[in-house]
Amino acid sequence: MQFAVVDIETTGNNAAVDDIIQIGIVLMENNKIIHQFDSYIYTEETITPFIESLTGINNDMLQSAPTFSQLAPYILELLDNKVFVAHNINFDLNFLTQLFNKYDIAFKPRYTIDTIDVFKIFYPDQTSYQLGVIAAALDVPLITAHSAIADAEATANLLIKCLDKAASLPKETLIQLYHLAKRLKNDIDHMLFPIIESHKTSQVFLEAAGLKYIPSTRLFVRGEIDKSLPEFYEQIIKANQLNYRKEQLYLAELLYANMVSNKVKMIEAEVGSGKTLAYLTAAVYYVLTHGDNILLTTATKALQQQLLHADAAKIEKTLGYQLPLVLLKSKRNYISVEFVKFILDDQKENHDILLLKMQLLVFLLEKQDGDIERMNLNGGRKIYFELMRNLYKAKQDTYLYQNVKEIDVPMLGITNHSHLLHSGHEGFPKYFRHLIIDEGHQLQEVALNHTFTEWNYQSVKYNLSQLSKEDGLLFTDYRNIKTDKTSIHSMKTSHIELKDLLLEIERLNDLFFDELSSHDHHRSLLELKTGNIVLLQLVEKLQLFNALVEELPLNRMVKKQARNVLHIFLQIKQAIDKGQLVFYGAYSASKSTVSIFVKDRKLDDVFNKQLLSHFDSLALISGSLLLDQSVKHLRPLLGRYEREIIAFNPMHRDEKVTFFIPEDIPLFDYRSTDNFVEQVVLYITSYLSTGHKKMLILFNNYQLIQEVEQYLSAVTDHVLLVQTQQSNPHKLLTQFNQLDRALLLGTQSFYEGLDYQSDTFKCVMIVSLPFIHPNDKRVMLMQDETADSFDQYQLPYAATKVRQAAGRLIRNEDDDGMIICMDRRIVEAHYHQVFDSVLNHYHVKRGKLNDFVSWIEKNKPAKNK
Repeated sequence: MQFAVVDIETTGNNAAVDDIIQIGIVLMENNKIIHQFDSYIYTEETITPFIESLTGINNDMLQSAPTFSQLAPYILELLDNKVFVAHNINFDLNFLTQLFNKYDIAFKPRYTIDTIDVFKIFYPDQTSYQLGVIAAALDVPLITAHSAIADAEATANLLIKCLDKAASLPKETLIQLYHLAKRLKNDIDHMLFPIIESHKTSQVFLEAAGLKYIPSTRLFVRGEIDKSLPEFYEQIIKANQLNYRKEQLYLAELLYANMVSNKVKMIEAEVGSGKTLAYLTAAVYYVLTHGDNILLTTATKALQQQLLHADAAKIEKTLGYQLPLVLLKSKRNYISVEFVKFILDDQKENHDILLLKMQLLVFLLEKQDGDIERMNLNGGRKIYFELMRNLYKAKQDTYLYQNVKEIDVPMLGITNHSHLLHSGHEGFPKYFRHLIIDEGHQLQEVALNHTFTEWNYQSVKYNLSQLSKEDGLLFTDYRNIKTDKTSIHSMKTSHIELKDLLLEIERLNDLFFDELSSHDHHRSLLELKTGNIVLLQLVEKLQLFNALVEELPLNRMVKKQARNVLHIFLQIKQAIDKGQLVFYGAYSASKSTVSIFVKDRKLDDVFNKQLLSHFDSLALISGSLLLDQSVKHLRPLLGRYEREIIAFNPMHRDEKVTFFIPEDIPLFDYRSTDNFVEQVVLYITSYLSTGHKKMLILFNNYQLIQEVEQYLSAVTDHVLLVQTQQSNPHKLLTQFNQLDRALLLGTQSFYEGLDYQSDTFKCVMIVSLPFIHPNDKRVMLMQDETADSFDQYQLPYAATKVRQAAGRLIRNEDDDGMIICMDRRIVEAHYHQVFDSVLNHYHVKRGKLNDFVSWIEKNKPAKNK
């Protein structure tokens, strides 16, 4: 079988009006390139500057090139009786078909293959399937992207890699792929059939649920070290050509001593102080010298990736071997072999679903841990995957990841705050003796989500329906009761009695949630008080129903489900009776949007019972732990450890950051925003007019982002990167950092954990102070923890966020920048003293627009002066 791999360059994207200006064809047979053809093609169309910059082709280069009609016979001969292959096949095939039709030449390839689909199937863990990206990832040369012959050759070489990989798979998997491929849009099955026929792989694979798989089995070295910690630190610095920092070594020594002495320490180490490398150095040194397991936890994925791929790599380069680093996530993040079988057995089919099924078959054989994030699912594949995951009930499943208890060398675990708190000591934390918490100021926010139980109408309704439906758990089992001693006719409770009782319970449930959604309090949260008649009736009816079910010879699943439904309402009633906080909220007048929150734990209990009591030592590190030299704002979580706090701030940010607070900005009024928005835009454009090219602009809501974007799009040609509710902040920031001239409009998610990169002066604008919305459930939850949730939670939260904004500017000793705060409340409101404790660390200027421009002129890029 021969393949013709085709790529074209064109004057535009419309096959009906645009022309082909270059074609490259690479012929393949037996996994080898056997012929190449490349030619420019003459066009009378004017090649636009964009196409010229993209392809490197201009009209002068085509003056002596043949026309398509002259090349058509030879192109047709090359493509005849070959499998037509292209990357994004619809584009190339449509153009060629249109042009052949124009000259009355019949052209319809018998077999076609889109390599985007092929690459997705055989390399399911790639971040992108753009030709240049995947070629670089798989070490396939692509010297001149958007040259037709270079692209065709790269595509052919990538296809050869896929064919070689396919030949290495187990025959059973290839046959499964073949049957799925037969139902795809293109003819990948014809590519697979010869591989199956000549299959010779002798490798032995594990099998479960009829599927072949390879588990992750990382082999770690049991390392040793004969140096002191300062010597080890100096070795790391020299191996990586880093700056030796006495403060960084001091922090590493402090953390090491904390583990040796089994203490609890709270450490503020500001952003840019090198804290990540410091605590990882201390942890690795302790593991190598003491042989104990250490657990590291962060709040953000960004920092986890930095640990795994940046800081760990520096130490591995020094030691010369791979560190025993293990990323620990919830089981929900990993696929099991049985779950893949569940998806394969599902009858739903379209092109995306078929592709996903084929990807999963290959993914099981990738010698990795089965982390579904590696597959970078999106669109229809992601929607379908999430649907199936919600339907699947795991039992004794076979997972690919390596269980921590099977690792026989001292190790470093990396997890996130939420998974750590959710797992408790009975989960993976019991295998670790020491805990280092980075981004510790986030721990209270995460722990707050572990202080309540949430019930919503949809989940309660679903649980009830499992009992009330005729084909549900209860009545299916009821009809199946046929024993010598019992018949349906002799049972104490009839089918009709159970059904009537369940209908009454469903009616009361609907009435209960209807009442909660009927008041004029949409978007607000209200406390649920004692004496709710419908709730009392629900509990009474459910207790009666449970008593009847317990008397019947039904299976355990039915009785467990009945107890679960009773538990929901009994928990709500008992919590109210005990004086615990129970509140509810609805986002519309529909009961389907109602959620009930039962606050059944205190923050202090979460921290001490789920964390502190299980570890020999604990170090909590943060770049913004203190506020006014105190952690009183974190007292619900860390109050008893206030004396264990060490401030470590070596960078003196006050010399590097200027806060500018305009005097000519109107106070924000949500009822009329035009004047405020116009002044915000005026400050932004004035900043850009001085020669500065980038700004990070932070908002408190998406509506204000849209209003500012509309103004900016009319007055600047800078690239506008705008966060929406569907945006990925990390991807937006990556784009922002790659661009030379750009404005990034984002929300509170950009205040921390993200690295704003610029070679010149940096600028962050805070459009409005980052207060938590009053109707956020965190505010209600903190009312149960503090005497005044505004003074002791919302205000410190906003002040800490403002402080973190400086961390977006100053990441190292060479950085310099300004924060413009457009919200005058920061210095004028009655609560300004809380923000003063932040501003006192920086150079603060107030003034009008001309003062701002004058100051910026003094700090504009040197080449623009």
